[in-house]
Amino acid sequence: MPEKGESQKIISIDTIRNGIVVLKDGSFKAVLGVEGINFDLKSSEEKDAISESFRSFLISLDFYIQIAVYSSETKIDSYLEKINKNLESEHNPLLKEQIKDYISFLDNFLKTNNVLTKKFYLIIPYHPTTIETSGLSGISSVLPFKGKQPTQENVDEIFFRAQEQLNIRENIVINGLSRIGLRFKILTTEELVELFYNLYNPQ
Repeated sequence: MPEKGESQKIISIDTIRNGIVVLKDGSFKAVLGVEGINFDLKSSEEKDAISESFRSFLISLDFYIQIAVYSSETKIDSYLEKINKNLESEHNPLLKEQIKDYISFLDNFLKTNNVLTKKFYLIIPYHPTTIETSGLSGISSVLPFKGKQPTQENVDEIFFRAQEQLNIRENIVINGLSRIGLRFKILTTEELVELFYNLYNPQ
């Protein structure tokens, strides 16, 4: 049986602070949620324009980014509850029967088909240089650096410098996504906690 706290050893996240993910290796990451587009429904001209804009966006970056896709089982419980309420309040026999058929169709469809919801994320990294991190260590809740025990002021200085650099990179990414025509949102601390909780607890 795994020892207590064993799961923490395989999780690379150290903490989440001010909408920034701090990893155990001392690096920082910001996460943007990006809405997908139905590329197949675009015209040939639109597809070419989107592809060219995306290519130009990638070429313009002087740092790497990571694109992640999170697939989860589609939940429509609240939607079905709303339909059932409409069924109860409907007095027209024909419409009532049609609503029943629709509920039955949804129920059977979801039982026989694995319907997934896909969410897209763009991760922006920042790795402090050796000079920036020299002399900082011992604060496991913030940064695992080598050297002497740092003061909270030292730790905060490193974090806020990383935050400034991530803000610069976020603006570059945001401008690129806007030119492509993609909608996006910078995830907050609460949203990041919920995201990673769901990732590590899929059930």
